[in-house]
Amino acid sequence: MSVAYHDGMKQSRKCGSGSPSKATDGSGRDAAKMGTKTNTRTRAIIVVAAVLLIAAIVGTVFLVRSLTASPDSSKTDDAQANATQAFPKFSFGDTTITQAEFTQAWSSQRTAAVSYFKQKHDVNLNARDADWTASYGGEKPVEWLTKQTIDTLRFRHAAYLIAVSYGLVDDDSYTGIVKRMETLNANNRQKREAGQVIYGRSEYDIASYIDYEMTALKNDYVDDATKPGMNPSETEVQEYYDAHDWTVDGVEGKAPLADVKANVKTALRTERYRERVQSKADKIDVSTLPWKRLYAYAATLVG
Repeated sequence: MSVAYHDGMKQSRKCGSGSPSKATDGSGRDAAKMGTKTNTRTRAIIVVAAVLLIAAIVGTVFLVRSLTASPDSSKTDDAQANATQAFPKFSFGDTTITQAEFTQAWSSQRTAAVSYFKQKHDVNLNARDADWTASYGGEKPVEWLTKQTIDTLRFRHAAYLIAVSYGLVDDDSYTGIVKRMETLNANNRQKREAGQVIYGRSEYDIASYIDYEMTALKNDYVDDATKPGMNPSETEVQEYYDAHDWTVDGVEGKAPLADVKANVKTALRTERYRERVQSKADKIDVSTLPWKRLYAYAATLVG
């Protein structure tokens, strides 16, 4: 459009080169009109261009904001909250503790938490409005139960690792425990279908199976006098007998050692077995566990 403007100026000058009267009476007025129209049209074009430029700048700003900002802040907040409450993966040495195993152990210790807080703080955690995250005498139920769960898992895995060392099980993984339970249940179903007698439970859930298997592993250890600590001397048996009360039906007062010697040995061996397991459990380091995330996840299990 600047070309048209300059052309108009040239035309005006050419017209002005003639006689003054002609320029004033005819071609001069036409040139002036043309110049006015050209200037008006140019200003309009400039205004339109400026508006378009401003619109482009504003559009770019909104585009940048839309690309850098979250598409839905509420969804982002929900995602962050879910991430905080998600189960944090952790391990005991080479063994990964799965969400399923942690949840199972947590459930197995819930009754203990209810009993503890009722006795110590007179708090009914079974109430519908019970607050497991509140502090009672400086203790929070959700944190107490989480720590109890970790201690339970430490003892469990220590016992299984001892069993692994004697070739009684392949590993201490939760997956291995579940597979053995499923195998036993399948074998028992086949026996039932064949009309065979099944001693004990015919079918296990995971909680009852863990109790059953850990008891079997303990008995295997305790009944084997060749295992460490399982062959106490007569002096050790006598000392253990003296330190505890022993009764027998029909006998008043403390039963003679001769009548309860087998029980004394079994109790002594069992205590030593538990001490060995606990010693191994205590060596499982939990100082670097994601405790805060575990507390947050445990809070989702309350209900």
